[in-house]
Amino acid sequence: TKLKHGLLKPERKLDLHGLIYDKAQLQVKKFIYQAYHDEKRLILIVTGKSRKSLINESFFSDSRRGVINRDFPIWLESESLKHLILNVTSAHFSHGGDGAYYVYLRKKKL
Repeated sequence: TKLKHGLLKPERKLDLHGLIYDKAQLQVKKFIYQAYHDEKRLILIVTGKSRKSLINESFFSDSRRGVINRDFPIWLESESLKHLILNVTSAHFSHGGDGAYYVYLRKKKL
């Protein structure tokens, strides 16, 4: 409940704005591994919101807009990451809303 209402403060934050797809995917993987290693439980990853196309926008303009936000949940399902993650949910609007995710990590096994 505290998480859904934005009352818990994430222990670490990663902002993917301005990164290309492959670099963003690599940064997410490194960030999650490091947070898990440092025994952090709640992290925030900001993917950015996907913009809707404008009516007068060219068909040939950046058609890959929003792919990081779209594919982020798929990245977390990878074999290399899913065993570290307990839960993923959209962030509260105070932490980025639909353009960000809370990732709740499992306790580190000793």
